[in-house]
Amino acid sequence: MAAVAAGTGLAIAAPAAGGGSRPDGPAGPEWACHVIDASSRGADGVKVADVNGDGLGDIATGWEEGGLTRVYLHPGRAKVKAAWPAVTVGRTPSVEDAAFVDLDADGAPDVVSCCEGRRRAVLVHWAPKDPADLLDGGKWTQAVLPESENRMQWMFAWGMQVDGRHGVDVIAGGKGKGAAVGWFEAPADPRDLKGWRWHPISDAGWIMSIWPRDVDGDGRTDVVVSDRYGPLRGCRWLRNPGAGPAQARPWANHFIGAKGRQVMSMALADLDADGLEDALVAAGGSRVLFLRRLDKAGRTWRTHEIGADFGCGNPRAVAVGDLNGDGRPDIALTTWNARGRHGVLWLEYRRRPTDRAWTPHAVSGTEKGIKYDRIELGDLDGDGDLDLLTCEESEGRRGLGVVWYENPSARRAQGVRGRVVKLKGNFMPGPGARPGGTRTPLAVPVHVFEGKVKPFAGPNPKHPQFVKVVRAGADGAFRVALPPGEYTVVAEIGGRLYLNLVQTTPDGPAWGTVTVKPGQWSTVNIEDTSEAAF
Repeated sequence: MAAVAAGTGLAIAAPAAGGGSRPDGPAGPEWACHVIDASSRGADGVKVADVNGDGLGDIATGWEEGGLTRVYLHPGRAKVKAAWPAVTVGRTPSVEDAAFVDLDADGAPDVVSCCEGRRRAVLVHWAPKDPADLLDGGKWTQAVLPESENRMQWMFAWGMQVDGRHGVDVIAGGKGKGAAVGWFEAPADPRDLKGWRWHPISDAGWIMSIWPRDVDGDGRTDVVVSDRYGPLRGCRWLRNPGAGPAQARPWANHFIGAKGRQVMSMALADLDADGLEDALVAAGGSRVLFLRRLDKAGRTWRTHEIGADFGCGNPRAVAVGDLNGDGRPDIALTTWNARGRHGVLWLEYRRRPTDRAWTPHAVSGTEKGIKYDRIELGDLDGDGDLDLLTCEESEGRRGLGVVWYENPSARRAQGVRGRVVKLKGNFMPGPGARPGGTRTPLAVPVHVFEGKVKPFAGPNPKHPQFVKVVRAGADGAFRVALPPGEYTVVAEIGGRLYLNLVQTTPDGPAWGTVTVKPGQWSTVNIEDTSEAAF
């Protein structure tokens, strides 16, 4: 299961979003909600990894009010809508985050829990090596990482190889007094927890996300964070200086965007399909910020604001994925302060991802759910679309628990499909002769525009009606999912746009169009007849 989202945190006093009856609020259908576990209180975050080697994503979750860290094993797609097999791997008061990390490299992913509140420590839960023992709580052992105790209120951790020595290290960050981002250096024997050493690399206020990434492409993994409060609040990345003494000192800080703004959880994804990984972050003022990366070095970024004030709670976490199967990335959004509002929804851009106004769609509806957390997207039920995994910690004082929302798009996909071929030779039958032309599939780009379009020559992704471009396969076949509507579909052949169908309109000639109806696939076959005779 591919994880493409980030972040967890607590509620803040910020402007509330509008009421659920707004005419421009999220449209249906709502997604079916399936409960993985609701046995404790205050489920606070989900992280995913395949811990038993069956190819399916398993889950680690901390229950903040319940004081537990639990692991859930994917039960297989036939049973995925029921409660999942689970095990309590440790007692973790005020746990804020739980992540899978194979600390001792024995092939069995362990769990690292971050605790805030009075516990203020990072705890390690050693996993049993035999996958058959994963659901036996007695086979898990828990210990505290001594270097972590009472340094700060810990918020997040991931496994990350920092210095190239020994086993995997751990990057972590926290909030409040003494908060920092840093890394725990693994000793030669990872099981010797007293041998781990903490190296702070940046001050922090309230860390909401941490992502390991090689931002500048120098072969060293850097650290990307969203920081909610303090002098360094905003989204930034910390440059790994490379192996040596400098790694134990503060790393160079580079802001991505939202400097000085209150930000929540952040996701990293290439939203504009330019080959550079961008950042998106939930922010105060009912906004999602698209921090568009403009260079390979990670030094130049541009902020685009996406409005999120349409009958939902306050933005909490984001994730990016194609949620309706149209080939374009969408944004999944969870919120807090959502009583009577939409708590989970997804957003779709109409023309380009830099648009300020995106179209909202319902996921959770308004009946249940108050305070949601970070998101993981993945095809949990194996039907070919991305489902949404999250947790909710406040409904009915206990919370809905660990839940997933079933994406209905596999049952309602529609769009355009067809083939691009080149016709060459004589296709006109004559007396005693058969047509002798050839038909050759073309693996070329196929451009999609909204509505009727007057013919023009070269590709133009900035055209006001441009929707997307896909590529036909070796057999010339293409398929593109689209919302219902009227579209123009043309092939790019030899650097020029081509369609062998032009119609007359009151405004002059226009390429032929195709209508996409809900739940139906329309066919468009594009034939290059420039070297054919009829």
